[in-house]
Amino acid sequence: MTGLDPEVDKIIEVGVIVTDFDFNEVETYEAVIKQDLDSLTLDPWITENLADLLTKVPTGKDEQEVIAELNKICEKHFDGPVILAGNSIHQDRRFIRKWWPDFERKLHYRMLDVSSFKVWMMGKHGTVFHKPEQHRALEDIRGSIQELKQYVEQTKLN
Repeated sequence: MTGLDPEVDKIIEVGVIVTDFDFNEVETYEAVIKQDLDSLTLDPWITENLADLLTKVPTGKDEQEVIAELNKICEKHFDGPVILAGNSIHQDRRFIRKWWPDFERKLHYRMLDVSSFKVWMMGKHGTVFHKPEQHRALEDIRGSIQELKQYVEQTKLN
């Protein structure tokens, strides 16, 4: 996103990794979403840390095309509502609800927020997971998958 406020900020990149329950990747998808940079309000953190991504935004995919591709992935892999999973996904959900309401209706009301596991694992076991800080969609998701996988493995040992 171009910032943290879904009322004014926009989605500029999307990534999806469909996994099985053993965290094996079944399908991946990523797209930079075409936006008019001149009309966007950019959070200073975005301009400082995601300059490479911003160069791709003017030539990205049409937003409606991206939504259609996401819908196809959902239909291919899920019979019912899709459970959104990852770190701090409530923020992602706020943007989806604001900008992609038709797609949001495909999502289950339950979500798997890895950040909740992080809080529990830190409090109970003192576990600190150092996720790669690349801040791009697919790398971020892979980091969340690695983190949850580590927590699951650690709790099997305890």
